[in-house]
Amino acid sequence: MRALLLLLLLGGCASAPMCQKPTEPQLVAQLFFGREIPGGGAIGEAAFERFVDEEITPRFPDGFTLSAATGRWRDAQTRQTIREPSTLLLVVAPDEPATRARLDAIAASYKTRFRQDAVGQVLTRGCAAF
Repeated sequence: MRALLLLLLLGGCASAPMCQKPTEPQLVAQLFFGREIPGGGAIGEAAFERFVDEEITPRFPDGFTLSAATGRWRDAQTRQTIREPSTLLLVVAPDEPATRARLDAIAASYKTRFRQDAVGQVLTRGCAAF
């Protein structure tokens, strides 16, 4: 387990990848949005679409992808595995502080708006062309 953690930490320190033309180095971001509200209820499609229109689209007008998903996570208090409908956001954008700030703002807004404990984020460097 320690070796895996070390590899993950070192991977975060890696320099930009060497990309073949026509691709260029990019940040590949995945954000995981749980669709259930703590204490009961769910985040409906209309409410989620408003969130996308108000928070995601203005920050990434050049494009992104949304996919339906099912997440599983362990509740720290009950130790039970929870199954939850989720939405996965995929963004490919320049790897710069402004991009990361926009991603953080989206996650913070979602947590506040929908009373969420967390929004999962996976950030990797890759090569992309559009």
